[in-house]
Amino acid sequence: MQFQTTKSVSKTVKLGGRGTWALVSAILGGMAVAAVALAVWLHHHQMQSRPLQDGLAAILANPEAVAILGTPVSPGYLGTETDSSVDHQRRVELSISVHGPKANGALELDGREKDGQWSYALMLLTAGGEQLDLLAPATKR
Repeated sequence: MQFQTTKSVSKTVKLGGRGTWALVSAILGGMAVAAVALAVWLHHHQMQSRPLQDGLAAILANPEAVAILGTPVSPGYLGTETDSSVDHQRRVELSISVHGPKANGALELDGREKDGQWSYALMLLTAGGEQLDLLAPATKR
């Protein structure tokens, strides 16, 4: 019987060279670009939201809100929005910062859409130490 012996050769791979750091940088850079692209897309989607547009219109139609925030009023970059659909009825809960030249605040709303029509159970502005129900008739300051 004859036995053969094999010689095992192992090669050590050196980590930390220029190629490794270039690869890590490329991966991290790609992830950063993807995160920014996602944030821009979400912001654009949210700005097109009918509930947000209705909330901003309600702020501008309310003399108390305008007195606190000033004009123009703009939404913050990203808020939280929960959107669900059940039995052909869409429900949106939105919370987003709003900014005016005099003050900043927060807009919260709870809306439902059915057959293309929106109705709101809650539309609240918190700003300048006050909470204003934007669904209630406005009073003059």
